[in-house]
Amino acid sequence: MAGAQAKLGMRVLLNGIPSMLEFEDYTSAYPKKVMEGTRGGSFVAGEHWVGIEAMKGALTLKGATPAMLSQYGLTAGALIPVTIFETFRDEDGAVIQAQEIWQMAEITAIEQSNTQMGQLRQHVINFSIKSARRLENGKTVFHVDRNANIVDLGLGNVLAAVV
Repeated sequence: MAGAQAKLGMRVLLNGIPSMLEFEDYTSAYPKKVMEGTRGGSFVAGEHWVGIEAMKGALTLKGATPAMLSQYGLTAGALIPVTIFETFRDEDGAVIQAQEIWQMAEITAIEQSNTQMGQLRQHVINFSIKSARRLENGKTVFHVDRNANIVDLGLGNVLAAVV
């Protein structure tokens, strides 16, 4: 499989309502490991995985009106489901279907850009995410759910044995 991929399109479901034309970009909730230094009696220091950082994500909407934001239920403090669909094509022509699902996404802030004459208004919606999952062609890339105690970074749930 070729490495370079071009994005062909994307759309989003906000609170179950589809959006495509206003949806400009997003910041993935990709989980980041928290590492802690170890040394013990060793001359060589190491690191050990001790957790996952709080997941955050953001959506950028262009041309959205206040009525549209209200229709989507986009207000600070709202807890909404978000699903992002993307389609890519690699150098060999293979199509990759991706989806990122934020089941418990709390809106922490809605930022509006300074709009100049002849430009569309832009909103950046920031989220704190408790449950996120990304699939590419049906394969799990990551699945982290704080409440269900799931941490799967593509190789299975590392917390499956936790009582």
